[in-house]
Amino acid sequence: MLQVNQVTTRRITSETPVPPLATLIEDFVGVIRRRREIFVGFLFVGILGASAYVLTAQPLFTSTAKLIMDTSKIQAFQQQGMSLLGDPQVDAPTVDSQVEIIKSDNVAQMVVKDLRLTDDPEFVADDTRVTAKILSILKAFFVTPAKPDALRRAIGRFSERLVARRIGTTYVIAVSFSSWDGVKSARIANAIIEAYIREQLETKAHTTRRTGMWLESRLDELRAQARLADHTVQNFKAKNNIIDTPQGLINENQLAEISTQLVTARAQTGEARARFDRITELLKKDTPDTATNDVLRSDVIIRLRQQYLDISLQEADLSKRVQPDHPALVYLHNEKQEMQHAIRQELQRIADTYKSELEIARQREAELQRSVDELVSQSAHTNQLRVALRELESRAQTYRTLADAFLQRFMVAAQQESFPVTGAYAISEASPGGKSHPKTILTFAAALAGSTLIGYCICLIRDQLDRVFRTASQVDELLGVPCLAAVPKVEDVAGTPDFDKKLYHAQSVSRCMNLSQPNLLHYVVAAPLSAFADAINMLKVGLDLGDHSSGKEIIGITSIYPNEGKSVTASNLAYLLARSDRRVLLVDCDLRRPSLSNALAPGAKAGLLEVLTEAASLENVLCCDPETGLWFLPVVTSDGRGLQENLLISSARMQTLLERVRKEYDLVVLDLQPLVPLADVQALSKVIDRFVVVVEWGKTRTDAVSNALARTDVLRGKIGGIVINKVNIRKARRFEGPNGVDFGTRAHTRDQRVRIWFTSFDQALGPLRSWLRYR
Repeated sequence: MLQVNQVTTRRITSETPVPPLATLIEDFVGVIRRRREIFVGFLFVGILGASAYVLTAQPLFTSTAKLIMDTSKIQAFQQQGMSLLGDPQVDAPTVDSQVEIIKSDNVAQMVVKDLRLTDDPEFVADDTRVTAKILSILKAFFVTPAKPDALRRAIGRFSERLVARRIGTTYVIAVSFSSWDGVKSARIANAIIEAYIREQLETKAHTTRRTGMWLESRLDELRAQARLADHTVQNFKAKNNIIDTPQGLINENQLAEISTQLVTARAQTGEARARFDRITELLKKDTPDTATNDVLRSDVIIRLRQQYLDISLQEADLSKRVQPDHPALVYLHNEKQEMQHAIRQELQRIADTYKSELEIARQREAELQRSVDELVSQSAHTNQLRVALRELESRAQTYRTLADAFLQRFMVAAQQESFPVTGAYAISEASPGGKSHPKTILTFAAALAGSTLIGYCICLIRDQLDRVFRTASQVDELLGVPCLAAVPKVEDVAGTPDFDKKLYHAQSVSRCMNLSQPNLLHYVVAAPLSAFADAINMLKVGLDLGDHSSGKEIIGITSIYPNEGKSVTASNLAYLLARSDRRVLLVDCDLRRPSLSNALAPGAKAGLLEVLTEAASLENVLCCDPETGLWFLPVVTSDGRGLQENLLISSARMQTLLERVRKEYDLVVLDLQPLVPLADVQALSKVIDRFVVVVEWGKTRTDAVSNALARTDVLRGKIGGIVINKVNIRKARRFEGPNGVDFGTRAHTRDQRVRIWFTSFDQALGPLRSWLRYR
C-alpha cells in the first residue's frame, strides 16, 4: 500500500571533508559551468579584440640609453660649503626631479629642433589609430580644439613616445624612446641625453650669472649701509658723553665698587646692633653671672666675678657655723652686693660702647647708601642711552657680516660660472632595439585575463540574481523539506506513441473521455522507460517511504502559481499508481483552470460540484480507464458559479466526500488550486494526509515558495516534499555539483533523443505511406 512520508527525508550521501581551496575551485568552476554561454562569449570577444588589435596596430621599436647622477666631479671643483647653487649631494627626490626634467617640454623642444622632427611625418601627421580617431570625435562634441602648429604637435607626439624612469634605488636613469624605425629610436634616445646635459649646463650658467649680478649689486648696498651704521654709532657716543674702557663704562665701575662697600657696611651695622641688643638684654635680667664674648674678654669683669665667687664661698661656709644675723655674715653679704653693683656698672659701660659703635655703623651705611643712590640716578639715563647704542652697534655688525658673506659668495660665483661640469653623464648609448609594441603574448594574455575576469563577474552576478529553483539541494537548504523528484521537460509530445483508448463511464458507455490524441497527462503510460516516467516513479517511491500504516491516503498536488505543471504531475502519478494494481481515484479540484477535466473528460455534464450539491451521485459522474483501472472525478464549471463554487470546495460536504472516497480507494490524488493567490487549499488540510508542492524549474522564485509556505503554517507539517517540474536536463547538469543528484541519466536522455529522431523520421514518411496506401 501507498504510505505517505510523515517526516523530512534527507538524501544519504557519502560526504567527506572538502578543503577550503577545493571548495573555492568547485564554486568557481560551477559558476562558469552554469553560465558558460556568457563566459565563452566574453572569451571570444576578448580574443577577437586582441587579434584585431595585434593585426592593425602600428609596430614600434624601442631603444634605451642610460645616464647616471654623480656629483663627484662637481665636488672636485668646489670647496665644502662653498657651493653657490646649494648642496651638490644627490638623493632620491633629486633623481626623481631629474626624471621629470628629462620628460619636460624644454628638452623635447631642443631634440625636435636639433633633429628637425617637424619635417618627419611620424611626428606631425594625423594619428591614424582607431582609438585616437574615436577620442577626437568624442572631444569634438564637447569642445572645439584648436589645431596646434607643427612644433607643438611634434612635441606632443614626442612626449608620448618618451619614457624616463629611475632604475631601482640607484642613481641611474633609463631613457627609452619608441619609433617606427629602430635606428631612429636609438638616435633620438641619445639626442635626449645630450639635450638634457646641455640644458643642465645652460641652466647652471644662466643661474650662476644672474646670481653673481645680484650679489654684486647687493654687496655695494651692504657696504654703504655698514659704513653709515658705524658713523651713526660714533656720533651717538660723542653726543651723549659715553666713554668706554676695557672694563666697561666709568660710572658702572664706581657703582659696582660702592655697592660692595654698602654690603659690607650693612653687615657691620647688623653685627653692632646684635651686640648692643644682647648687652641690653643682660642688663634687664639683672644676672651678673651671664656672660657674652666681650664680657669674657673684659679683665675688670673677670676680676670682679672672681671676688664675687670668693665672697660667696666664705658666706656659704660661715652660714653653716653662725647665726644669720651674725656681724661677720652680714658683712660678707654686703660685700657680695657691692660686687654685683660693680659688675653691673662695668656691663653698663660696655653697653655704652656698643651703642656708640652701632651709631657709627649706621652713619657709614647711610653715607654709602646716599652715594649708591646718586650713582644709580646718574646711570639710569646712561642705561637708556645704551639701549639705543646697542641697537646701533648690532645693526652695524650685521651689515659688516652680511657684506663679508656676500663678498665671499660673489667670489665663488665668479669661479663657478666657468665650470663646464654637470652632475649627470651618459653611461650607455642607445642602440637599435627590437619590436616593443604591440606585445603579442602580453596583449593576448591581458585580453584573456580581462575577458575571463569580466565574464566571470557577469556570470557571478547572473548566478547571484538567479533566485529560482535549479537543484534538489536548494529545496533542502532553503525550505527544509525534501525534493521528491525532478521531472524533466518533455519537448515533443507528438513524438510519443498514439493511443486509441477511452475512459469509460462506470455504468454507461455514453459517458466517456477520448484519449486518442497524445497528451502529457498520461505520458507515463505512453513512455514508461523515459526519464519522465522515472521521475514520476521517484515521486511515488518518495511517498512510499512514509510511516503511515492504514494504506488509505489522500495526496494533494498543488503549486505556487498556475501553469507550473501540477495537473500533469497529479495525472501521471495517478496513472503510475493505478498500473501497480491499486485502486486510485484522481479528483480535479481546480475550479479556475480545470485542465484535467477539459482534457480527460471534455464531454462530462456533471462532476464534483454536482456531487457536492447532491444534484448527481458519485457513481454517476466517475470515469474509469479500463486499461489502467484509474478512476477520475471531473469538475464541470459554468460562468454563473463563482463564489458559490469556491465555498463548496472548502465546505464540510467536501470533507465528507473525501472521507468517503478514502474508504473506497487505496489512494486519492487531488489536483488542487495554486497556493498563490488562493487559500482554498488550507480548508482541505484537515482531510488531506500529505501535500506535494510543484515548482517549475528555472522560473519559480525561491522567495515566493518560502513566503507561500510561511503564510500556510497549517500545511508545513503535512508537506511530503517538493517536485521540481519542467527540468531542462541539458541545462540542469550545469547546476549540479560534484556530489549533486542527476536530473535524469544520460542513457534516458540518449534514448529520448533517439526516439524523437525516429518519430520525426516516421512523421516525414507519413505522406509517402498515405500515397502508397491510396495507390
